[in-house]
Amino acid sequence: MVAPISGRINLKDQRAIVTGAARGIGQATALALAREGANVAACDIIEAAETVKGIEKAGRRALGLRYDAVDIAQIQYLVKTVVETWGGIDILINNAAILGDSKKAFQEITAEEWDLLFAVNVRGTFFMTKAVWPHMER
Repeated sequence: MVAPISGRINLKDQRAIVTGAARGIGQATALALAREGANVAACDIIEAAETVKGIEKAGRRALGLRYDAVDIAQIQYLVKTVVETWGGIDILINNAAILGDSKKAFQEITAEEWDLLFAVNVRGTFFMTKAVWPHMER
């Protein structure tokens, strides 16, 4: 039997990037990190203003950054902005993802739809991790 984790995680002044942070799991994760003391860059292809408000309400610093997970230049700019603003990155939550049309039968998925799904969910995650790695490695 595994004992439950008790207590809270102390993330005081840790600097976090959460992708896909405008809603859903990403938003909940960004807010949870802020409640535990982290400063959070809420990043998404859509505006994450509500998430930013929640982070600030928790008494933490927030950045709301729009980016496209398939654009490597935007990923690099996002990481550069966080590092220049806060001096580093301690936490990365790669949450940005798309599902595609869940009502569509497997045989109906087009090559373009598959390529976009792969680009966001796999390629975007890889290149975000690659951009953040030098700042977290030490």
